[in-house]
Amino acid sequence: MATFGPVHTSVYRIFIGNIKSKGETCMNYTKNYHLPQWDETDRIMRTDFNQMCAGLEDGLTTAQAAANAAQQTADAAAVLPYVIGTYTGTGADLSIDVGFRPRFLIISGIKDGASALDIGEFGRHCVITAGNSVSRRVQFTKKGFTVKAQEYWEYPDLAVSERVYDYIAFK
Repeated sequence: MATFGPVHTSVYRIFIGNIKSKGETCMNYTKNYHLPQWDETDRIMRTDFNQMCAGLEDGLTTAQAAANAAQQTADAAAVLPYVIGTYTGTGADLSIDVGFRPRFLIISGIKDGASALDIGEFGRHCVITAGNSVSRRVQFTKKGFTVKAQEYWEYPDLAVSERVYDYIAFK
């Protein structure tokens, strides 16, 4: 029987753990969050534990930041009589949720540069509506509005792929 002198714990684990192929251990992990799942015979490694905790910390921090941002948006929508935002066109119909049915909406997709001074650019990528005009291009919904993809060269075109649009929706 072979005996081993002092070895680093990760090397020791390779010899006692489940071996998938030479030099590789088979640690079991959870499906969704890749958390280590130790078997009764596994030796728990500090590095595995620390890596797991760091991943949990990062995930929880990201989730909390997203929750805080959503709450700030909801708080602002509850206090202000309007919501300001941006969206990026996809070339297809696109629904934007502002948390209420707008009474008045302004959308601008004018790019910076010389084209910003072109009145034709304004007509092609901007709209001001109370919901009755240009209803084939933008429609109000219970929680926001939907911009319609261009059909048959109708303007304004409010869903051009990769174009960034600014909007202000009034309650």
